[in-house]
Amino acid sequence: MSANNNYIKHQSKKLLLHIESIKKNHSITYPINICVASKYANSNQIEVLYKQGFRVFGENKIQDGIQKIKQLDHIKDIQWHFIGHLQRNKVKKAIEHFSVIQSVDSLELLEKINAISYEYNKKTICYLQLNIANDPKKFGFNKRDFLELQNQLFSFPNTIINGIMIIVPLLNDKDVTKKMFLDAYTLYKSIKHLPNTSQLSMGMSQDYELAIQAGSTMTRIGRMLFQEQGDHHGINA
Repeated sequence: MSANNNYIKHQSKKLLLHIESIKKNHSITYPINICVASKYANSNQIEVLYKQGFRVFGENKIQDGIQKIKQLDHIKDIQWHFIGHLQRNKVKKAIEHFSVIQSVDSLELLEKINAISYEYNKKTICYLQLNIANDPKKFGFNKRDFLELQNQLFSFPNTIINGIMIIVPLLNDKDVTKKMFLDAYTLYKSIKHLPNTSQLSMGMSQDYELAIQAGSTMTRIGRMLFQEQGDHHGINA
């Protein structure tokens, strides 16, 4: 069931208060950025959240995202992130319309992004997607491949790797989930190539509290804001 605007406002306030509470309880002093996973939302609902102070919105599908970006073109300070699986034949559209590509899940995809960015004479901001649990149902670099490829991944002149994006399996065991987040945080902190402004994009509607406790600097929230009866099989939200 799609949420109405009052519900969205209520949930957004609840989310912000909860994150402030988590920060206080765990002595977290750095900002926690929220990427609103807006695949569940229409442009009107996105604008409601914009007026609530949210600025970063993440889309999972290129065409759906472009449609919303065009509908909200009058708002100039929204930052659009692509957070879904990106097919190489859609890289050009992603570069044209999105500020950040969070879901760079292979060397081949990064090579394509770099080549097209060169054609556009621009540098594209990317996050590398890590499959920290080696989940066969998820995209992303496994830890071993990432470590082997690390120097190469950060060597492309027309991409700026400004973060790591983590997706973990949907589990009922909070201890296992938190351990995966802590493993991801340890790996993130070990990456010498990342700039000081980099993000660890980790945690979604069902597990953002655990992710923030483990060191996430950005969490991707969708279902909590938009679905009064959530679909628990969605990705990246």
